[in-house]
Amino acid sequence: MRATIVIPSYWSRMSTLPFDKDDVVYDHPTPLDMSGTLERALESIKILKNRDFNVVVLACATARDIQPMVQEKVENMVLGFKDHFPIAVVSHAFEGRMRERLGESDAAAAGADPDVISLTGYSNIRNMCLVVTELLRSEVAVLFDDDEVYEDPEYLDKIFENVGTERDGRFVGALAGYYQRPDGSYLLPPPEEWYMSEWPMIRSMNEAFRIIGEEPRLKPTPWVFGGNMIIHRDVYRKISFDPHVRRGEDIDFLTNCKFFDIDFCWTASWRSSTCPPRPTFRPGPFSGRISTASSTHGRNCAARSRSRGSGTLTCASSTRTRGAA
Repeated sequence: MRATIVIPSYWSRMSTLPFDKDDVVYDHPTPLDMSGTLERALESIKILKNRDFNVVVLACATARDIQPMVQEKVENMVLGFKDHFPIAVVSHAFEGRMRERLGESDAAAAGADPDVISLTGYSNIRNMCLVVTELLRSEVAVLFDDDEVYEDPEYLDKIFENVGTERDGRFVGALAGYYQRPDGSYLLPPPEEWYMSEWPMIRSMNEAFRIIGEEPRLKPTPWVFGGNMIIHRDVYRKISFDPHVRRGEDIDFLTNCKFFDIDFCWTASWRSSTCPPRPTFRPGPFSGRISTASSTHGRNCAARSRSRGSGTLTCASSTRTRGAA
């Protein structure tokens, strides 16, 4: 069995520039003049004992005019990891060529919409994770965000032990993991914002997370995190993320799987540590918008990660994509 670890990486204009009203909004894109967390995430992949995987980084830009700069930035960042595992970058340029090919194919004549191939918007980006996994002929898509780190060397072994098998006579085609916080807990801290005082979101989420410490070990889950999803090809060939869903695409995907009688199964074995950097405010009239940059918080998390313990996809630049699928 082979897995493709797909990492969406979100990038915005330089931190000295104000937010543009036409820019795409993501939770915390990294400004182009900052290093962000991608290299930290890639560094953590080195600890995985099972090497039957490849890695694809999706270079996602918040604006069309910075797409070439985002591609160049991410390509340079992954160079130092090519000697450690197979890795490729999927850019907006590759997205455009894929759309052109789809438009010229028999699938388009049969009604397929080329616009579903996109690196803009959370659902479309999650779908691209599935597309590149299929292009690489991998059986399993492992969705991983660039503000996370792996700390368990046997993470992939535990996935391969379960995905594609049967549990109580039912096919295990989708797995859900959880996020471990920098303090070692999986529970969210009480909110400090005044507007959260009457909104029980954190309390409700922590109540749902109680199943993490409960038996049985492998069990259906009503929730899933988009940055720690494992999807077998027998599932992603049948079900996609809804491109019309702008937020909550992970829970929506889980719900759609339920319609097809497919359970997401959860176990405490699949965890990744999330260490998002602290937000920094942009200047100008849209200073309420936030982006993120590297921080002491992130460096501390990376240090904690270090203390614990092949296929190719040529798709980033025009010279590398000649003849790509």
